[in-house]
Amino acid sequence: MLTRGRYTAALVVAATIAISFWLLWQTGTIDLTTNPREDKTTIADFDGLPYLSYVRDDPNPDKKGVILYNPRLSHPGLNLLTSRLVGGAHLLDVDGRIVHSWAPNDTTGPGWVYSEMDEAGNLLVLIEDVGLAQLDWDSRVIWVSRPAENPLLNHANKVAYHHDFAVAHNGDIYVLATEVRRVQRQTGTKRIRDNSIVVLTSDGVPVKKISLYDLLRDAIPESAFEEKKRKFPRLRSRLAGIEGLDVLHANTVEVLRREIPVGQRGDLLFCVRNLNLIGVLDIKEERVGWTWGPGVLDRPHQPTALDNGDILVFDNGTRTREYSRIIEMSPATGQIVWTYQTDPPNSFFSKLRGGNQRLPNGNTLITESDKGHVFEITPNGEIVWDFWNFETNEKGQRGIIYRMIRYDLDFLRR
Repeated sequence: MLTRGRYTAALVVAATIAISFWLLWQTGTIDLTTNPREDKTTIADFDGLPYLSYVRDDPNPDKKGVILYNPRLSHPGLNLLTSRLVGGAHLLDVDGRIVHSWAPNDTTGPGWVYSEMDEAGNLLVLIEDVGLAQLDWDSRVIWVSRPAENPLLNHANKVAYHHDFAVAHNGDIYVLATEVRRVQRQTGTKRIRDNSIVVLTSDGVPVKKISLYDLLRDAIPESAFEEKKRKFPRLRSRLAGIEGLDVLHANTVEVLRREIPVGQRGDLLFCVRNLNLIGVLDIKEERVGWTWGPGVLDRPHQPTALDNGDILVFDNGTRTREYSRIIEMSPATGQIVWTYQTDPPNSFFSKLRGGNQRLPNGNTLITESDKGHVFEITPNGEIVWDFWNFETNEKGQRGIIYRMIRYDLDFLRR
């Protein structure tokens, strides 16, 4: 039985909860008349904020490490696995054995999202809630660039480096950053998450920022700024400390190593997921010279330029198809010249992330991120190497793999 005091306290708590939900409803944060389970857009956005570090509903929990290797058809090399689940990175041989590891420490923390290695064995690491760090072969920190200390970014809201970085020929580093800003649109002032390319020196000092919103503002449809009734993802994003409409969601930057039909050596190839768009940026002129993808791509990741001038893209298929594919497109003609997808199509599907790398022998290394799965295929689609992440959390859940990179055996100068 409730005493008078407890009864009064219970009424106060109930009233507080009711008023809180009423305020959220009035401000448009949630819509109690909408069932988010009935809307694929809402579910996709909800799942992406923040990204899970483990595989949900693992279809193959017993598969671990390399389960298939065809030495006659597979391209030899060392595979760089970055562990967002437990932190650190590993170099694996083609049999899946660890030949070297970089370990997290008190400076870096465990949230390693993605890393790349240079020829000296130093590692550039993108670290959640930290920034970008360079470590030597023995995991000693050389430098750390923290977005929270970057004077070029707007610190009125949470800022972060995210998704990807690239190293230019002169040693400069381009890293994606997010910050909240207000922009003027036809329907009024909007609060968005702008994505910028921050230029760092080779030792991590920020020297320049280029706003992708400013470059692409005319390519963004007004519908991206509509205050929709499906507000649950906005509530999730506020709880995560990141406000603003996610109209861009850039996920890739890559320096062109050679001239292609739509770009010069040193230009930047980029991907903006929420616009279904890839493009080429003249970094010196701060001008976008070419874009492609709307109407063809569906939430894409990691466009990468090939030696023949074509561009390889991981086309996730999140919103329309619910299966993924890898496409090679000719920027000279705008046509798709090669496609990989499975039969049945939905047996290959990564909703939120993905990666692809064309190997020197013509094979393609594919990261099916959301399953913690990487496999290598020949040009005709035959699987010749198959790897499932062996790292798990305390509940036995497999870690996702944002991207895996294969390096030639003679890449390291060691």
